[in-house]
Amino acid sequence: MTSRAQSITLAVHALLALALLGSASGLAWHKTIDSQAYVAIISTVVGLVGGSAGTLALVGFQQPPANGVKAQISESSSPTPDGGAA
Repeated sequence: MTSRAQSITLAVHALLALALLGSASGLAWHKTIDSQAYVAIISTVVGLVGGSAGTLALVGFQQPPANGVKAQISESSSPTPDGGAA
C-alpha cells in the first residue's frame, strides 16, 4: 500500500468518524437518543477509527523506505591521450 493510498484511507475513515460523531451529537442534543446510546456510538467510532489507523501504521512500518541515496561520481584526473589515466 502506497503512502497516498494510506492517506486516502485515513481521510475517508476520519470523514466517516466525523459524520457519525456529528449525527450522534445531533441526536443527543435533540434528546432523540439517551446518554448510553450516545456513549455506545462514540465508543464504536473511536474503536473502529483507532483500529484502522493502527493497522495502517503497522503496514507503513513494515514497508522499506524508498532509496534516497544518489551517487555523484566525478573524475579528478584527466585522461591521457592514449586513453589511460594519468
